[in-house]
Amino acid sequence: MDFEVRSFRATDPDEVLRSVQLLQSSLPGEQIDQIQFAQRVLNDPNLSPGGTLVAESNGAIIGFIHAVHRTTPIDAGFLTDPDIGYISLLAVDESRRRQGIASRLLDQACSWLKSVEAKKIIVGPYSPGYFAPGVDKSYLPAQAFFAANQFASSGEPLAMKVEAPEFLVPDWLDQIDFDGQSIEIAPWRPELTTALLEFARVQFAPDWARFVRDAVDDIAGGGDPNRLIVAWDSAANEIAGFSHYNGERFGPIGVDPRYRGRSIGQQLCRMTLEAQWSAGQQRAWFLWSNQATADRLYNGFGFKVWREFVTYTKEISDAG
Repeated sequence: MDFEVRSFRATDPDEVLRSVQLLQSSLPGEQIDQIQFAQRVLNDPNLSPGGTLVAESNGAIIGFIHAVHRTTPIDAGFLTDPDIGYISLLAVDESRRRQGIASRLLDQACSWLKSVEAKKIIVGPYSPGYFAPGVDKSYLPAQAFFAANQFASSGEPLAMKVEAPEFLVPDWLDQIDFDGQSIEIAPWRPELTTALLEFARVQFAPDWARFVRDAVDDIAGGGDPNRLIVAWDSAANEIAGFSHYNGERFGPIGVDPRYRGRSIGQQLCRMTLEAQWSAGQQRAWFLWSNQATADRLYNGFGFKVWREFVTYTKEISDAG
């Protein structure tokens, strides 16, 4: 073989640039730039030389894999996924495919994950540093590759977007009397911060609490106060749901299961989209939903499917 697999040299600026260039050409849908790479790979406290590898041939970077085992929690508290390993990036130069490069990278990354006692590997959704929630369905060779390596499909996330001129409001939404439900849906208030953080962390995921923290910090520094909308039940004195945006990116949005079916999610969605348009955004998008949620919530506001993915998983006992 005329290539070697070795640890990525994160301290070498030239190697960083060459790796980003490979990712840009090999994974065009992700639109990875240097800023994103710095935020989601170089700035990740879980970055490890055992899991982030390159394939090199005659001084050229021809393959790259980023595998992660979390040792630092996303948010304050305990690790919620100590038994899981993630692969968030795998790319091979188009001219060097079908030469065993991806297999070598994957085998070595899986061996490292096993050595750090991960029990399962997930391809795609490593929070907060994922570039996509799985393998884009348009990447047919990648789907075949993971299937051939005994990774099983475990979900089919949808990415959706809506352009500002296509934004719709369901006619029936204006007929909902939220006051009659003791539900107040309004921009975040400082006194709700602790309750909102706990709600996001317990009802959804630590990553959602991180979004709340970042939004609160931004609003405190002069950011749009409407980028974080909260549904508050004054009768029960508790959070019923919230929604969030950051630039063009819509979400996360979530409603307590006990409050679903009362159009709270639809109103949160509406207010967040209206806040985005008021802030000058021309489109809203997100990377991860499913068909059921799209049918129940997003389609009514004009969202269209933008990309489709397959999330792959494999038990570590089968991972080599």
